[in-house]
Amino acid sequence: MKLDIRHILPYLSALLIYLSYPPADLGFLAWVAYVPLFIYVIDLASRQDKVRLSFLHTFLAGFLFFIIGAFWIRHVSYLGIFVIAFILAFYWLVFAVIIRYAFRLRPALILLPMLWVVLEYVRSFLFTGFPWFFAGHSQYKWLTLIQITDITGVYGLSFLVLFINLTITAIILKRRYKILLISSIGVICVICGYGYIRLGSVQTTDGPSIGIVQGNIEQSLKINPNDPYEIYRKHIDLTADLIKNNSNKTDMIIWAETMFPYYIRTDYPVSMELLTGTAAACRTPMLIGAVSATFNKPDADIPLNTANSAYYIGPTGQILGRYDKAHLVPMGEYIPLRNIFPWIEDIILSFTRLPYAAEIVPGANFEPFTLGNHRFGVLICYESIFPELSRAFVRNGADFIVNVSNDGWFKDSSELEQILAISAFRAVETKRAFVRATNTGISAVISPTGRLNILKDKRGISKEVAY
Repeated sequence: MKLDIRHILPYLSALLIYLSYPPADLGFLAWVAYVPLFIYVIDLASRQDKVRLSFLHTFLAGFLFFIIGAFWIRHVSYLGIFVIAFILAFYWLVFAVIIRYAFRLRPALILLPMLWVVLEYVRSFLFTGFPWFFAGHSQYKWLTLIQITDITGVYGLSFLVLFINLTITAIILKRRYKILLISSIGVICVICGYGYIRLGSVQTTDGPSIGIVQGNIEQSLKINPNDPYEIYRKHIDLTADLIKNNSNKTDMIIWAETMFPYYIRTDYPVSMELLTGTAAACRTPMLIGAVSATFNKPDADIPLNTANSAYYIGPTGQILGRYDKAHLVPMGEYIPLRNIFPWIEDIILSFTRLPYAAEIVPGANFEPFTLGNHRFGVLICYESIFPELSRAFVRNGADFIVNVSNDGWFKDSSELEQILAISAFRAVETKRAFVRATNTGISAVISPTGRLNILKDKRGISKEVAY
């Protein structure tokens, strides 16, 4: 059987696209990574035989890309990574199918980058959304380029990357490339010019002094702690060290997502005493990640419902505010159609490492908290990948955004670097500083220009720290 070398092209694109993101982090490859795939689907448009086989190869290339790129999901569920990759691979297939039949109507080549960006947009919200591995995300280090996202979002940068890929494709295929080449040079000049001017125009002022406590509690200890007080004690000790070693006044101290190891029982106010007493003992405002819970009986072990919360507590122990995570993780934080198909819960538990199927109640309040003369919004965990949430806080007057997260689920995988790269775009889009405070992973302060100030060695999660 003779091998058709053309079928290698989508797999070559999958490899190059993967290498353009962390952990390889070779962002420059993104400017050529889509060329093999574009050549393949253009050739597919004129092919009369083996069309279904070509569709299959495109789908499999997408499937392999998402398997390898998001392999960190295996730490939560091996089945989950295959299911998610299977679903996301359909975007590659849809791309190939539309190009195949649309090109028979003789549309312009410009359809390729436009369609890919439209599919990225659809992927950002369909089935609750998974805006990961967008073409523009690969360029997070190029500060001049990414400034355009405060107008277009990451989609504008994705279009630029794909437009350059299209121009290279047209040159290789000798398809009316001169106008594309001229347009590419013009667009790059405009975007770089805008970025240069924007970088020079961004005005920043001194903000509050924020301390971040990173306890590096392994997720296995978080799920089944032998002694929850040990987790609490570690954070208290690190907080004391932070206050002692900081010569300047710390305006707020942050404990990451769910790092308060006890349920905050909304039906039992006494459970808040330890939480509020922590800030009072430190005599410093604190933002503490905790789980708010309601039980159907006082001695119940499993809550009736919960909320993934961040409590803002004043220096005398008063509760100043509470933010409940609004964009929940399907399967991990809630089970779609659970009431209609209760057997879904048993399937989820049998194929994941979750102790029980959570029923977390989403929040809906995007009113910023006040810290001195400043106001800040709070995002929890992977909410940092959804631009509309950051913008909601900024529209309500937030001067900066705090993202508390527990990346312990994913250990020391590439997820830590990938989500940091995506988070950089939230700072650029809103022109607000973005503080990322993690339990494990990479805590950082991202400037309004997207510059990363990593507070710890990029891959180092071996010891607990306080910044």
